[in-house]
Amino acid sequence: MAAHDPTRRTISATALAARLKTSVRTARRVWAESRCHFEARSLSRQRPWEAEGMSRRTWYRRRASQAR
Repeated sequence: MAAHDPTRRTISATALAARLKTSVRTARRVWAESRCHFEARSLSRQRPWEAEGMSRRTWYRRRASQAR
């Protein structure tokens, strides 16, 4: 049983386990995101640098400089 919502988690597995009164291992297993959902969300799969017509390294470098 995996989570269907691919959003980032705001609570730790330890805190979730305490809230649900289960083990941390069970909380991680229930809350896990499937590999196909993770990869669908990843930037490597979306390749936004190709849409902007630049190399992957340049795209990440510019993104890092804009974050400052």
